[in-house]
Amino acid sequence: VLLPAMAAELKNTFPSLHSSLETPLLLRQKQVALPCRFSCKCKRIRGRTMAVKPVYRILCACDDCRDFVRYSFSHAKKPPNLHYDDYVDPYGSIDVVSFYKNDVVICEGEDLIETYSMVKGSGYVRIMAGCCSTPLFSSHSLLPTLEILAPNIDPEDLMRIEKPCHRIMTKFALFPAPKTPTPSSGFGLWYWSVILQQLFCCCHYYTKRNRDPVPYSKDGPVLVDRARLKKVKIMFDDAK
Repeated sequence: VLLPAMAAELKNTFPSLHSSLETPLLLRQKQVALPCRFSCKCKRIRGRTMAVKPVYRILCACDDCRDFVRYSFSHAKKPPNLHYDDYVDPYGSIDVVSFYKNDVVICEGEDLIETYSMVKGSGYVRIMAGCCSTPLFSSHSLLPTLEILAPNIDPEDLMRIEKPCHRIMTKFALFPAPKTPTPSSGFGLWYWSVILQQLFCCCHYYTKRNRDPVPYSKDGPVLVDRARLKKVKIMFDDAK
């Protein structure tokens, strides 16, 4: 506990520090620990995360992720504020923010969610908004994380999240990847360290029988016809 004289001196020297000292610790934690809000572009699907810090944030240049975005943009019902270059950078990478499924809550529009698969039997499911074709998430049935595409996160909340730490699968990139963030042509050591971390988390996830925030169809995800998708011309395709 600070003595009154010391507190008075701190008040005059560091006004901002003094104001924080007057705020109860629990309240200060609540002020900092704000959830990340996300939504589709038409706002009919909304959600939030319970955790402030994601598991990781990366730029993925694999063609599966890119084709998922291209498939979403091949739908005619997309709203005018849905732009391809908001989701895919000039190198062909997608900015994804990964949270544990336990920490993700879909507050509105569960019935509007559609699920797709880019590779038959892969276990990786791509989640799209049926209302406006916004590419929302990626999820694997055996992993405890849900990857939210960064443009779907509220801009103010996204600013509080650290920048992408790695650029992975750069051998599928449209152009040679820049030096930052650290590029990896394949999965790389960093990727496998994350997988190892997730395997440990899987034990906790499944023993507790925790929920998955995505309402999956009983018939399973729809398999995307990628041969047909290749005929769809979208920005950056000609750059290949």
